[in-house]
Amino acid sequence: MRRELNNTPWVARVYIARTRNLHAMDQFIPAYGLDPSDHVNGPQCSATPDFCFFCQFETDPSTAGTDCDLHGSLKQLVNHLGESDKEIPVIVDTVSSAFNSTVRPHISWTSPSGVTVDGPEWTKDSIRRHLLHSNEFSGLFKSVIRQMFHSIIANQNETMFDRETGMVVDGHRIAFLQTVQGYRQFLDASRGKHAKGGKNR
Repeated sequence: MRRELNNTPWVARVYIARTRNLHAMDQFIPAYGLDPSDHVNGPQCSATPDFCFFCQFETDPSTAGTDCDLHGSLKQLVNHLGESDKEIPVIVDTVSSAFNSTVRPHISWTSPSGVTVDGPEWTKDSIRRHLLHSNEFSGLFKSVIRQMFHSIIANQNETMFDRETGMVVDGHRIAFLQTVQGYRQFLDASRGKHAKGGKNR
């Protein structure tokens, strides 16, 4: 095969090489798709047709900072809850309740299929998706990482000692210390880059 390729004219060799690369690329998809009409992957809102209030609506400059600023008021609510260290399920439930009672009755939305929906449903899955995977509330994703570390450490603690001998299980101790080290590095990096708060934390 190599000898046949070497005897092939230069232009043909370039074509063959590019064709092989294209075939190879067909085996893969991007981690984060930038073209909605092509591959859209990942946990972000762009990967789903579900309605998202924060994605579909913006603050009207004429109502910014007033009681009529429904979009801005919900964002302030999210930031306040994040800065108060509320857990994600609590934030999602609170935002869902606030949206349904104060925003939903006053809006309409045109779906990707062209259908106009009055008072569209903003599901908790969609709310959670935006809070964790958009760039607007990056501090909340860091909160999830903290909770993951808490869960890992708590579970590692439950298996630290051998029940019969009362001695520390050395492999478990090492894994625990590695987790603590990773957690400290994560906290140091978070505190070094951003001040405390829900927006960037």
